[in-house]
Amino acid sequence: MTRRVIDRAKRGPRLPGLISSDIINDLGPKGYLVNVARGSLINEDALIAALETGHLGGAALDVFCDEPADAGRWKCVPNVLSTPRIAGKTAEAIAKNGPTTPR
Repeated sequence: MTRRVIDRAKRGPRLPGLISSDIINDLGPKGYLVNVARGSLINEDALIAALETGHLGGAALDVFCDEPADAGRWKCVPNVLSTPRIAGKTAEAIAKNGPTTPR
């Protein structure tokens, strides 16, 4: 069975590190973690360790603790897909918030 956690929680005072090493390791080698919310919600050191040791199947990240992310930190981490912060670029977000580039 494949396990997935898709993190889309809002920022809050008790949320940094919400996705701890215990949760990451409980996902197991067939598990996947997707974070499109806040980088601070995930313990990145635990995430990297789990990916490097094969304790987690993979991760997809749109956000990081420090942005822009340090490319060197993630360069050799296996089974991770990272994208630039693009959630605000959807048609729905632009319609709600207006364009993000000057006209």
